Amino acid sequence: MTFKLVAVAAAVVCLGAGVGTAAPAAAGGQPQAGVGLHKDSYTSPQAAFVIALSARAGLASYDVRRAVTPMRARHRAAWALPPALQNLPTRGTDASPRLVLPISRGQVVCVSARARDVDGTTGPWSAPSCAIRALDDSALARRGHSRVVRDGRYWGGRASEIGIRGRLLLRGVPRGSRVVVLCTDLNQDNPRFNGRGLPFTVPARRGVQHYLVGWRWGPTRYTQVIWTARASGRRGPVVFQGGQVGEGTRWTSPLEGVVVGPRWL
Repeated sequence: MTFKLVAVAAAVVCLGAGVGTAAPAAAGGQPQAGVGLHKDSYTSPQAAFVIALSARAGLASYDVRRAVTPMRARHRAAWALPPALQNLPTRGTDASPRLVLPISRGQVVCVSARARDVDGTTGPWSAPSCAIRALDDSALARRGHSRVVRDGRYWGGRASEIGIRGRLLLRGVPRGSRVVVLCTDLNQDNPRFNGRGLPFTVPARRGVQHYLVGWRWGPTRYTQVIWTARASGRRGPVVFQGGQVGEGTRWTSPLEGVVVGPRWL
């Protein structure tokens, strides 16, 4: 595992799921820490966190713990204390170092920090901040008609379109998860793409919840990030379906990836 520490002077910007906040005011003289995502992305191979530190007596060092968990796990993995991320030096009464960690597809990486002042007092662990990286379309089970399409504007240069009798499935989505779909938005003015969409279902407590990623007016294609309105009601598969989604249309909009936001975030 490779870690990269970058010193930054910018304020903490908190985005994404399970994000921490800037370091709170030191309570009772204890040094404090907060963690936030530097940039929210479901596709980047790296997760960048900003760690906000403060200590009235002056900062001496800080520790970082991390947890790496498959996004379809029911519970977050146990915290690890990598030796390379312990007792990291810092100076001043406030600091905002940035930590960059690798993140594999389908993983959730969570980070928490604590500060230590020049008097040797160690503060509490901060609330965790978490980043998720999507699974791409190649991780889905295929049934019936589907095809891989390639374009530099797709995530990783590829996506999948589903035919009328086809399905793509992501199995084992836990109850209480929020599903996020990465799908290429298609220009309604272009006859090649007019009327396309991407129907999919998420397990409900009884039956399934139906969704349809549609299209928009405009001249370009780009990746949409679509959050489902409700969490899954039981454990089961997310199913992307082919079908006649528009007049004269045989294929769905291109599916690039899927994110499962677990209930423990």
